[in-house]
Amino acid sequence: MNILIGFLLSLFVGSALAAEGDVPIEQSNGSITTQAISGDVTLTATGVATVQAVNGSATRPWQYERTITNPADTDDWLWFKADTALTMTAVDCVAQGTTPSITVDIQECDADGGNCATSLSSAITCDGGNDTGTIVDSVIDSGDWMKILLGAPSGTVDAISVQIYGTKAL
Repeated sequence: MNILIGFLLSLFVGSALAAEGDVPIEQSNGSITTQAISGDVTLTATGVATVQAVNGSATRPWQYERTITNPADTDDWLWFKADTALTMTAVDCVAQGTTPSITVDIQECDADGGNCATSLSSAITCDGGNDTGTIVDSVIDSGDWMKILLGAPSGTVDAISVQIYGTKAL
């Protein structure tokens, strides 16, 4: 279903735009190129590009990252509160230390930070490489908190870095 949208969007180089319909792209020299698209488009210009989506919909990428030093078993952290509805598309983590291993679970909580439910099929075991999780609940409601739960550290875990990625409507 196409929704009539007229807005301007500033994107940095390499940002993805998912849109449907006619998308005029203003280039840095002032010329405008119009491209009819359906699906994902990645801008590969230098600098900042201005994109106007008309008769379609658009999303933009987002990413949250958190590094926790000296993590302990059963540490849980309220991470961020969603300012708008988000769709989570990927989760990964890296543990640092001497033969580090620690589990990470990502949960969505209500607006008060309670009543949390996992967003992953199971906790990710982060053991020194880039480890990824399988998302089973990708929708994050506007106003909800996201939480990181840590558990079962072994070896020496000096730090854990967790990243989640996704898209949000404009």
